Order: sequence, then C-alpha cells, then structure tokens
Amino acid sequence: MKKLTDFYTNKNNPRKITKSRLEKLKASLVKLQKMLAYRPIVANSDGKILGGNQRYVALVALGYTEVPDEWIKIADDLTPEEQELFVIEDNMPFGEWDWDILSPMGNEYLIDVGFDADFMTAANSDVLAIGAILNNETEEPAAPDDFAEYDESIDTQYECPKCGYRWSGKQNQDEAG
Repeated sequence: MKKLTDFYTNKNNPRKITKSRLEKLKASLVKLQKMLAYRPIVANSDGKILGGNQRYVALVALGYTEVPDEWIKIADDLTPEEQELFVIEDNMPFGEWDWDILSPMGNEYLIDVGFDADFMTAANSDVLAIGAILNNETEEPAAPDDFAEYDESIDTQYECPKCGYRWSGKQNQDEAG
C-alpha cells in the first residue's frame, strides 16, 4: 500500500477541475476502482504528481489515506525536462468522440458516466447533432435555387456581421424596372 500523504499535487498542473466535475470523478472512481490499476496516477520519485492530479484530489476527498501500490506508478527514470513534458502530454486531448458510437447509449447514460449535462441537453438533446457540430460535419447552407448571381467586383457597402457576406445594396436591373 502507498500512503497518499507521500504524494502531492503539481502546482503547475495545466488542468483544473470544478466542484461539480470533481463530484462526477469521485462517483466514477467509486463505481470503477479497478480503473486506477489500469490508469494509475504517475508521480516522480519526490512524490510530485505528473499525471492524475484530479484523481489524486478525488481519492483524498473520498477519504482515502492509502491506496494499492498499483494505483500509483513512480516514474523515476524521467529527466526533469521529460517530467515537464509528461505533465503537458498527459493532459492533451488528442482524440475526438465518435458520436455514432455514443448516440445509441443515450443522453442519460452519457451524463451518468461524466458528460456535462448542460452540454448534452444542448441542441434539443440530440447527441448526433452535437456530434456533427463538434466534428464539423454540418453542411454549409446552400443558396436558394432562385438566388441571383452577384458580381464580386461591386464596391461593397454592407457586410453581414454573422457570416461576413458582403453586398452593395444595388438592385438587380431586372427588379428595378
């Protein structure tokens, strides 16, 4: 067993956690303690946590004073430069959610396992719509079939603040008639 008092959070950890997210993390750790054996906290030989600061805080908040050895891995072979890099790399969100796989699980389940409720209820609680937005899969709106062509060389007098479309305000000669 390892004593949690032998370790300390990294004051330079670039990730922070809100109280509500900490509560979700605590619930997650209670539900699936085995995860810590497969995704341990990583600390240097001095006890400074390089990866897993939020899990450490959650364990302390849950009242743990000791944890199984496998829940904390000591990275004593990293140079100071590698330790600094580890802190950043461990927190990088390289991947993206696959909403086609998540969608059938349903919003209630996804919120229960840690997705933000406000985020999940956005866009009328449509997980696929949220995924499409996040993965930039939404199509640009097409111009109506009766949309008149315009001449790019016309001096612009107006610009849409939302989309940046520019126009002169001059009427088409056929319409001015």
